[in-house]
Amino acid sequence: MSVSEGVADSPQPAANRGPRFFYLQWLRDIDQASPSWSLTRHDATRRLLVTLVFASFCLFLVEYLKHAVYLQVLVQWLGGWGLPFEAQRAILMSPYSQLYFQFWWTFWIFIGNVALPLLFIRYVLKESFTDHGLGWGETSAHKWAYVALGLVMVAGTLISSFASHFTDYYPMYDAAGRSWLDYIAWEFIIYLPQFIWVEFFFRGFLLRALQPAIGAGAILVMVVPYTMIHFPKPMFESLVALAFGLIAGALALSSRSIWGGVIIHVVIAFSMDTMALINTNRIPVSFWP
Repeated sequence: MSVSEGVADSPQPAANRGPRFFYLQWLRDIDQASPSWSLTRHDATRRLLVTLVFASFCLFLVEYLKHAVYLQVLVQWLGGWGLPFEAQRAILMSPYSQLYFQFWWTFWIFIGNVALPLLFIRYVLKESFTDHGLGWGETSAHKWAYVALGLVMVAGTLISSFASHFTDYYPMYDAAGRSWLDYIAWEFIIYLPQFIWVEFFFRGFLLRALQPAIGAGAILVMVVPYTMIHFPKPMFESLVALAFGLIAGALALSSRSIWGGVIIHVVIAFSMDTMALINTNRIPVSFWP
């Protein structure tokens, strides 16, 4: 039974065609295209089990190893193996130590959301990476849907950026406004690239790995952990993540690509950080700290 079976085959009165009707119709259209529902029940169950256990392990790895304390433990351990004290001090007590900790954070997101899933795709699923959203696919055919979604999200970001809970949380790197060097290193080396990692894991790997087994229902499975990774953030952002995940997931399956979602995510994140700095008068005034 497909996730969109709730949409009646017979025409419905226009008054009954609300957002739910059109979204379910969208899911049914996705289910009518390969590779939705392409597996036998036995193979589908096996793929679900293996994929979800592996995905849970990846999320577990990221959640617990991304914290700065583990970088500190690693440096201290390396110190016991001969890493000079000066090198330890340069990492843990440098003016840029928080930036190093943030790099550690995005490094583990890359490992759990990209590196391990790529190995899983190649050696367990034995499929191509482009089948998991890394190609451009049919993104251009859905460009106006992405533009509309992006405009709504950016507008919401601009409105939210004046709230204290927003400016207290963003940027996640507290010293981003200390200098242009801090700002550029944070945004373009650490923060924005990790949205590629996140989009690939949720809207590429996880969707495409589950779709042959449960069709468009893969979106509903994907959106649960995707919403949960936003729980440490402001409550409104978690609610928005749920709606964004449902729409971006359908667009990713329709376009067979993650890149439309990546562009939206990067634009939103960059806008959030920049507006938070502007609204709190923290825009850098010098290149060096």
